[in-house]
Amino acid sequence: MKTTGNLGLKKPDGTDIVDITDLNGNMDILDTAVKAVQDHAADAVKHITAAERTGWNAKASTAAATASAAGLMAAADKAKLDGVAAGANNYVHPNHTGDVTSTGDGVTAIAPGVIVNADVNATAAIDATKIGTGIVSNAEFGYLDGVTSGIQGQLNGKSPTVDYVRQPAYSVTAGTGAAYTVNLTPAPASLPEGFGITIVPNLVNTAGATLNVNGLGAIPLKDQKGIAYAAGKLLAGKPYMFRKVGTDFLADSAGGSGNAVAGDIRAGKTAATDAGDVTGTLAVQTGGTVTPGASAVVKPAGIYDTAITVAGVSVPAASVLTGTTIAGTAGMMPNRANDQVAARVNYERVGRVAVGFPTGGYLTNSGFGAGIASVAVEDSGLNPAYVRSDVSILGMQGSMPVISTGADVALSVGKWGDGALAVYPREGYRKGGAGAGEIKVSVDQLKSVNAHLQPWYIAQGAEIFGVYGTVAPALSGRIDISFSSGWVAGDGRAYLICSMPAGTKRFTWSGSSTVYYDYGRFSLFVQDGWTGAEVGWINMERGGNLYLYPTGMMYDAAKRTLTIWSASTYNGGNMISTAPSTYNLPANFNTDAPLNLYFRADWAYSYSPTMSLSGSITYSN
Repeated sequence: MKTTGNLGLKKPDGTDIVDITDLNGNMDILDTAVKAVQDHAADAVKHITAAERTGWNAKASTAAATASAAGLMAAADKAKLDGVAAGANNYVHPNHTGDVTSTGDGVTAIAPGVIVNADVNATAAIDATKIGTGIVSNAEFGYLDGVTSGIQGQLNGKSPTVDYVRQPAYSVTAGTGAAYTVNLTPAPASLPEGFGITIVPNLVNTAGATLNVNGLGAIPLKDQKGIAYAAGKLLAGKPYMFRKVGTDFLADSAGGSGNAVAGDIRAGKTAATDAGDVTGTLAVQTGGTVTPGASAVVKPAGIYDTAITVAGVSVPAASVLTGTTIAGTAGMMPNRANDQVAARVNYERVGRVAVGFPTGGYLTNSGFGAGIASVAVEDSGLNPAYVRSDVSILGMQGSMPVISTGADVALSVGKWGDGALAVYPREGYRKGGAGAGEIKVSVDQLKSVNAHLQPWYIAQGAEIFGVYGTVAPALSGRIDISFSSGWVAGDGRAYLICSMPAGTKRFTWSGSSTVYYDYGRFSLFVQDGWTGAEVGWINMERGGNLYLYPTGMMYDAAKRTLTIWSASTYNGGNMISTAPSTYNLPANFNTDAPLNLYFRADWAYSYSPTMSLSGSITYSN
């Protein structure tokens, strides 16, 4: 291996094996040299002057002495000189012949058969007296032995060479049949192109198996054609050699392949398969002529070395269905499938029709039993909905409802544009006889087309289709009001303003009013004259001079509400607007009872709390 001229760094050629020890040695040399330069640059001492450098450069050469020029002694020469024993001379190695031969360059050879097992003692030391005729002395042999021992020591100290391209690895796998693993020693740092390995699977593979070498990653195992192995191709306990090509491990050789068994191979012949060599058992048969007949002609299984001839068959095409071919003859008989539509249907008499159908071959319809074909007859009028439910025609049971007299209820009702009643009967058959054709319309159906068919729209004593009226005779009236309470005590006593007769459903009061009090609470309300239930305006507690001006009231029994309007209030010089208030009638308020309008002062601290009310009330039912 070459080295650099200055630091002696090793330079491997393309054919040299790169040893990590060599690389580490180069790094150590560079580290020492660079550190020395750094230390020198960092040294603050100025070593020489320019004049000193010039003087030194002018001195005589200090190169090592050579055979032709004087100079300084090299360290290597000094070491060699120190190793020369006193009185040593220029020894020339003699040449020898015979059992032990040697030449002047020191090459020594021992003839084959000269040293036998008996010449080696228990300590594996060779007796020098047994070498040839003893021309090589013990001292010379010791020298040779030391040289070879040194070489062996160097070899033993050499790190193992890791080259799995030139020297493929071998290992029994671990892992699963889908993901094999191996761990090699020495461990490869990578998996270069051409990396070789022979594996012995620990399990039969599954489809698409991979191999992971020393944790460097799973690589697909494929056959020599680059096809992933199917399940069962790699058998447990059998060796398989692979080379890394691209991103795959490809089989190093194709070998036998296939899944044929003995019964697939000609008898006496052998084939290589995934299971090994297989000898065929498939019999060899002789051909001949086969004449078709009523029964089957069976030819034994096997490989036929001679032709098999099948005799021709005469087939009448007109007797064979279209679409069927017998012995190469295509049938010409029209194929009439089941439910073939009849060509013609004639009514002959009550309970009888004649059916005509085209000629041809008709398939047996299993729905009618063995040996019976079928022909379909189509008529849109043949519909169960058109036939009474108590009648069956040609096996078809009718589904039209048969409606009994007296049970014929209208499906729905409506109203014509001129107001006339429209009745929509249910579909079905109605038998003749007494009451036939009568259709019953319910009261609820009549109400659906006339919302006024209700008791409250019909006068008392009148009846319309079973609905009895509850409308009393017209009730209306007018009450003029001029009410002034004068000074009242705040003791909760109610003061009657006016009363309206029972049956009053609506009333309206319009006019004016004034309520004055200094500090207190009062109410203006309507009372149910039968139950005493009240609804109306109850003001909030207030202080100071207060004038209240209710200006209107409306009562509506249908809506069960009482609405009171007020214009404004006046309190201590401030005008306060008040919006209309609507009150819902209590649940126990009887709208059929007489109505009373009351004023009540619950309590007051006024010099003269008073209320005055004027205007008129109109009421009606």
